Amino acid sequence: MSVLKDGAYVGTRDVKGVTADDLVTMMVGRKIQNTYQHEDAPDTYENTEVIFEVRNLSRKDQKVKNVSFKLHKGEILGFSGLVGSGRSEMMNAIFGSEPRSAGDIFIHGKQVKINSPYSAIKNGLAMVTENRRETGFFYNFDIKQNISILPFIKTSKGKGTIGLTNNKFEKECAEEQKKNLNIKCASVDQNITELSGGNQQKVILGKWLAADSQIIIFDEPTKGIDIGSKSEIYTLMRKLADEGKGVLVVSSELPELLAVCDTIAVFREGKIVQTFPHKDATEEKIIMASTADLKERTN
Repeated sequence: MSVLKDGAYVGTRDVKGVTADDLVTMMVGRKIQNTYQHEDAPDTYENTEVIFEVRNLSRKDQKVKNVSFKLHKGEILGFSGLVGSGRSEMMNAIFGSEPRSAGDIFIHGKQVKINSPYSAIKNGLAMVTENRRETGFFYNFDIKQNISILPFIKTSKGKGTIGLTNNKFEKECAEEQKKNLNIKCASVDQNITELSGGNQQKVILGKWLAADSQIIIFDEPTKGIDIGSKSEIYTLMRKLADEGKGVLVVSSELPELLAVCDTIAVFREGKIVQTFPHKDATEEKIIMASTADLKERTN
């Protein structure tokens, strides 16, 4: 089996003796770690500061039913469940992009009013959406415009100032995030559509960090990106949590949740039905919790 990387030949290995990890290392150019947990991470975060809390959140369409959870400082909280279980629908309601019929949101113990993405941004929330091409970035903008637009909106008064941007501000903002997130591009003047999926995702994250977002929602954060970029995104998530920012992760990939998250909440039919600390979480337990009612109905 032969491996190419960036158009160049890397090497050939006998399929009888090569492992998946060997091939990944050849493809990426470095060894990829399997977990992003701290060796000294606590078994539970219950005694640490609560930085984000949702109480009794519901939607009129019943896709989310009376959901409550807490996110603690230093913790990465993941959400698992079948498609349509309510994970992404809950995040959209939290971020204000879809309505909720009930529920309160608290940041650092203070209740905040969020009824639109604009009010979410003003309160320090960020959402790295599942479909980056449709809702993640401005298709016709270059990298610097995509990164700098949110900090500009956040600091504006919303009175017709949109469009009155500053090229120097845009460039400085983008260059800082390019360095911070290791965005691979020829220039920040390059159109975002020319980048790989992984680097597009970094630009999207960069715009939220440039806006000083404190609570970051990742919805299917590594969908459609390469193995190396996945590893970088996981490392960035852990770094954000270490810096005291809130990190919420929705993912259909159980190995991803198990590698990154300190706590995993399982959704089923619009509700959180079980929560696992990392030390107790396994793919089997999560799948069992996700499908329990389905199994009962088919027996």
